[in-house]
Amino acid sequence: MARPTVGDMPSPGREAVRRVVVVGAGISGLTAARALHDVGVDVVVVEGRDRVGGRTHTVDVAGVPVDLGGSWIHDGAGSPMLPYLDSLQIERMPAGNATIAFNAAVFDRTDGGYPDVEARNALTGAMAAFALAGQQVEQLPAGLDVAEALDTVLPDIDPSIRRSLGALLAMNEGKDDDAMSFDLLRSHLFGGGALHEDAMPRGGYRGVVDALADGLPIRLETTVERIVQDDDGVTVHTSAGPFEGSHAVVTVPLGVLKAAAIEFDPPLPAGHLSAIRRMGFGVLEKVVIAYDRAVWQVDGAPTHVTIVDFGGPRWPMILDLSAWYGAPVVVGFATGARGRALAGLVEADRVAALHETICALSPDATPTPTATVATSWATDPFVRGCYANIELGTDPEQHVADIQALQQPHGRVLFGGEHTCELGTSTVDSAWHSGLREASRLLGEPVTLP
Repeated sequence: MARPTVGDMPSPGREAVRRVVVVGAGISGLTAARALHDVGVDVVVVEGRDRVGGRTHTVDVAGVPVDLGGSWIHDGAGSPMLPYLDSLQIERMPAGNATIAFNAAVFDRTDGGYPDVEARNALTGAMAAFALAGQQVEQLPAGLDVAEALDTVLPDIDPSIRRSLGALLAMNEGKDDDAMSFDLLRSHLFGGGALHEDAMPRGGYRGVVDALADGLPIRLETTVERIVQDDDGVTVHTSAGPFEGSHAVVTVPLGVLKAAAIEFDPPLPAGHLSAIRRMGFGVLEKVVIAYDRAVWQVDGAPTHVTIVDFGGPRWPMILDLSAWYGAPVVVGFATGARGRALAGLVEADRVAALHETICALSPDATPTPTATVATSWATDPFVRGCYANIELGTDPEQHVADIQALQQPHGRVLFGGEHTCELGTSTVDSAWHSGLREASRLLGEPVTLP
């Protein structure tokens, strides 16, 4: 049979959709499958892991639900997921990133002070000064990294404060400040957009994932190896044998596409390949420890912790989950090169790295861990990182064009995932939107959930 090109294939319409093979049981894949299944389309989801959820994964640590992957709703006032969360009666817990960072206690590793009021004032002062430097920021040349921009705008600020602020800013892209493009950050921070009201789903994303997956035909521990299409349909070759359909929706992370872990026949178009190569993919790892008592808390109140350290802190942020769940459980975030190094350690050493920092906050009252867990997304073959971002040196307009290129169908093969959504890559919201987008494309009409 003749192999199709994108131009050879008719636009997907509901009458042409016989059976859809969805590759990946993360938020994007589950959302697409749920929307199709609910209107009567024959669908099957194939997933390499032994669980659903992809980069959302809620576990219980000492009775506290902890999201090891995606944990935020990054627009708690306007996210496209909100109606679905409301239908499930999932409470949204306020968790504004800026609020957390500004109100966190500061551990100054340069002198061991905690809580260091002077360092906190210096860090929040640097944040405010940078946010208010709009005109100077606009005059900065294109192509700078975040560290260079901070050095230029805040030359009189202590270097350890600048690097720690840079670590906080770069954490959102899973990078270090000297590897993160300032161009896109500039448009986000100084482009006049509305501030997001970030939130977290109470109980973690497990409730959303379980509801989306309920009743869907899902084949776990089924790794996709090759996707072949012709004029009649698509065959998805897996470790458990072939799955045939009229169309396939591929929702694997960008890291998997970068690794060329799935073969496409015919091969992906040049536009897709260039976008995959050009787009960045970050690293963000978490270590979670439950303790017998919360020695990091100031005056007995829940206390998130930021760290000031020359050259940038190993843990830009440590969340105190007692702020939401009332139990002494912390989550340390490590990104960029430090996150990648952490992921390469055995789990006991990953946990020990955060425990050492917690002990340093109160050296006279060492707490005892009661439960621990640590991620290694960077070495996970089904992710190979965390989420998409703009690569240093890429023009923001080119980045948007790359995202739009990855949205385009390749014949009968469609693509979803946070890296395909220009509304804001790297978020669960984006993955959700992309799943509905591809279901709508197949059906030839807008579709929503619930």
